Amino acid sequence: APLHYLNVSPFSTIFQLPSEMDYISTVNALQQDLFRNYRAPLAPLHGRGSSNYSFIEKFFMIITYAKLTTVNERSMTFSIILAPLLMWTDPRLAWNPPQYDDIGHLYLTLDQIWYPNFHACSSSGMTYLTTPNNHVAKVLSDGSVSTRLQVEATFS
Repeated sequence: APLHYLNVSPFSTIFQLPSEMDYISTVNALQQDLFRNYRAPLAPLHGRGSSNYSFIEKFFMIITYAKLTTVNERSMTFSIILAPLLMWTDPRLAWNPPQYDDIGHLYLTLDQIWYPNFHACSSSGMTYLTTPNNHVAKVLSDGSVSTRLQVEATFS
């Protein structure tokens, strides 16, 4: 939101931020506009506006944390807690910041948006340690999305 200032004297300036209510109403308007025709179960289409719509499941993943938690010699299994950072672009979530008081990012829960399916290769079981309704993703105004999942994966 723009910063307003008052010149009180030649030696001092008072800065005023717009009220919280103005910010909240702007965020609400932005979310209403973004989700007007948004369907979370549908993967993003790239190449909109051209005759060839294409689905590109292009995302990046970085393992930011891994911890061996269990080793079971008898069943020959082990478990690891992983914290992958997932990053992708959903063009349906892009907006023009100047139209929304220069808001450059939002935090949304995963149950509100599409996100890539993550499964640890060759794992015999996987448990998400957070659920989509309480897990947050950061969405930038260009449609870039990032989130850090927490999963426990079991391998044989």
